[in-house]
Amino acid sequence: MQNSHRLARTWPALLGVLLLASPARPATVASVFNGKVPCIAEPNGVQFCAGTLATRVETWDDVPLDANVTIPPAAMDGPFPLIVDLHGWGIGKTQTPEDQAMDGYVVLSYSARGFHFSCGFAAAQVPDPTLTNPTACTDRGWIRLADARYEARDTQYLAGLLADEGLVIPDKIGVTGASYGGGQSMILAALKDRVMLPDGTFTPWKSPDGLDNMRSAWRPASTRRPAPIPSTTSRAGGRASRRASRTTAIRRCARSSTR
Repeated sequence: MQNSHRLARTWPALLGVLLLASPARPATVASVFNGKVPCIAEPNGVQFCAGTLATRVETWDDVPLDANVTIPPAAMDGPFPLIVDLHGWGIGKTQTPEDQAMDGYVVLSYSARGFHFSCGFAAAQVPDPTLTNPTACTDRGWIRLADARYEARDTQYLAGLLADEGLVIPDKIGVTGASYGGGQSMILAALKDRVMLPDGTFTPWKSPDGLDNMRSAWRPASTRRPAPIPSTTSRAGGRASRRASRTTAIRRCARSSTR
């Protein structure tokens, strides 16, 4: 009981620290990626923005990517920390990660270039006159094997778009993934606040609109049970701690948001 009272006293302060980084965004989100991908509210209030072949988002070199974004319920004011969940080899974007959204995270999942509707399926390779480059898939949309200059930069670009829309906190971005996606998460951690250009040189990671505080974090799995994350445990009764084996990549990001 004493711990519960202490948690109840500290939670408002923690929430205040988390939200000081940026002004609050309207809680109901109609669409993301500049209106490209529409959002709907699930029965539990989580807002799910499901990408399709027709709503692909053009990345930094015009390659169209199929992306999902899951947003906390409208009762929670943003901006929010961002989790990028990267898929394994041969599969595509994940579906609705409702638990993380209920804990106060925006979750981005997209099919990497060369997979599924991100230029992987035959239907996705047909020239699309609605795109800036209708033949971008056949010109350059192939798999580059988790190349920091391409796949990692795609993640940085999409995260930057969400930051520009005021939905996520630019320096509270965590990356996780399985297999192929796990390898990319380590590349992004090494890059941190830099972007690698096609010629191998580096430049500061800025969002498409010029936000210059973009950075990502990753942390390897541990055999020790992690401590609860202060910014989420009080909201969800410790669910984040119990799921930590799945979201180890975001622990550093979550902890820094409460400092």
